[in-house]
This record gives sequence, C-alpha cells and structure tokens, in this order.
Amino acid sequence: AKLGHGQGSKRKRPRQVLDFTLWRHPHILASGGSGGSGSEGGEAEGDRKILIAGTGCVGTQETIEMTQEAYELGYDAAMVVTPYYFTDHMKDSMLIKHYEKVASTSKLPIVLYNVPPLAGNVKLSVPVIAELAKHPNIVGIKDTSGNLVFLAQVCQNVKQAIQRDPALGGGKKDFYVLAGSGSYFLQGLTVGSDGGVMALANLFPRALCHLRQLYLTKQHDAAFQLQAALVNANQAITAQYGTAGTKAGMDILGTYGGGPPRSPLQTLSQSENKHLASVLHATCTSLSALLPSHAHDWKMQL
Repeated sequence: AKLGHGQGSKRKRPRQVLDFTLWRHPHILASGGSGGSGSEGGEAEGDRKILIAGTGCVGTQETIEMTQEAYELGYDAAMVVTPYYFTDHMKDSMLIKHYEKVASTSKLPIVLYNVPPLAGNVKLSVPVIAELAKHPNIVGIKDTSGNLVFLAQVCQNVKQAIQRDPALGGGKKDFYVLAGSGSYFLQGLTVGSDGGVMALANLFPRALCHLRQLYLTKQHDAAFQLQAALVNANQAITAQYGTAGTKAGMDILGTYGGGPPRSPLQTLSQSENKHLASVLHATCTSLSALLPSHAHDWKMQL
C-alpha cells in the first residue's frame, strides 16, 4: 500500500494520535514500525518534530519509490527494515548493496531497522552496520532484536567509533542508536543508545520521556523503578497481543482511539481485552506513584 492510501485508517485518527503524542513531547514520531499499522502502509499528518516514515519493502526499487514518496509527503527521515522475503538467500553483501543504493538515491536520511523476529530472521550484523554507517546518508539504526549485548556492540563498535573518528561515518559526527522496545529502554540507554522508537510510546509517551530524563540526570534508582513498572504493559502489547494489543491499549486508556488492526490481524477477544485492561490498570496505578501528575498519559479510572 502506498503511504497515504492505506486500508481502514481515517485521516482524523492519525491527526488525534499526532496531537496526543506531540502534546506529550516525544522528540521522534515514527510511522511504519512493527508496532503499528504503518508496516502495512498508512499516512501521517500534522505538526512535526522529527517524523520518520517506515519505507522498507521486499525489493530495492520498491523501497526507493516508497522513500521518495515519504520525502514528497514531508517526512524528515526514512526507517528502512531489512528485506524480508528471500530470507534463505539474503547475504551480507546483498544487504549492503541494498541499503547503499537506497541511501544514495534518497533525499531523506536513512535509519536502518533491524527486527529479525518480524523480518524472516534477516538480521544486520555489527560489521554490516559499521560498513553501512560509512555512508553519509545513513544516520542511525533502530534495533528491535531484543539482544542487549548486540545493542551494546553497535553502540561501542559503530556509534562510539564514529564519535572518535568522523571519517568512519562518512564525515558524520554521530550515528544514532535507538532501542526498539519499552522493555529494555533503560538498559539500552545504559549501554549507549540515544533513545528509542517503541510501541509502548503509543500508550505512555510521557512516562518514557520522563524515564530518559531521569537517566540523563543520573536519578538511576527512580529510572529503574519506572522501567520496572512499564515491563508488563510492554510485554502485553507486543509479545503477547502484538499490533492488535497496542491499538486496544490506546482505546482502553481513553486518551485517543487506536481502532481495529488491519486484516488479516483481528481485534482482541473479549477475554483478551479484559486481561489487557487489567494489566494496564495495574501499570497506571504503579505509574501514578512514580510520575508527576502532568506526565499521566491516561484517562482510565484507577
């Protein structure tokens, strides 16, 4: 599906979502990640901070065309997932050529997207990332591998190496590393990541921003408590219920409507929705004791 021509999502819903998240001050808004409908195409509109479009497709030419469309729609960057169909034949050399061609033709900076569980187990290795980071138009990576050691290696062997020697980054002074899960957001920060692009931010954007601020101001005990309070909710809306759970969670919290997932995914059953509501209720109860009142991202009655 082309960006802006997806099935099911209405213009007012992205408008409500963007109004909600911008109000709560996230620095990055990403459409097209695995936690939302954008992985099947979609649109986003509204006031911008840093707006990233997911433009990765099975083929290189399709990815180039989708990235060009994202540029024409006014996005600030493109997040490109690994090609995910010809998985048995995907070699490192193919991945390097694919990304280099996309980056060389793109008018948008490119963020690599490593998510092996949802990309047929196609993964970007640290040497491949280091090679791609030499391209002046490849500016960072979102990693949703779930492997904290790997994330640390990317931070140490790519990000920090470029900071020491910008020539390794094609003249760039930095290479941004973003954690892809709310379950290890704090742990990602501790090993050197810059932030995160997470499904959980659809539900608790201010809580996650507050967590990062606690870390940056060295309030480590408070950051640890906040991270721990978010894990069950993140597990429920990702590993347990997936995109349907993320959307249901938006509805349950009452901040804005998530709506139904796109086919072939289905809405949660009544029992699943009840279970998710109980998890989110417990999470909000815990967060209410850990966050200042202006960072409460829900309308759920506690």
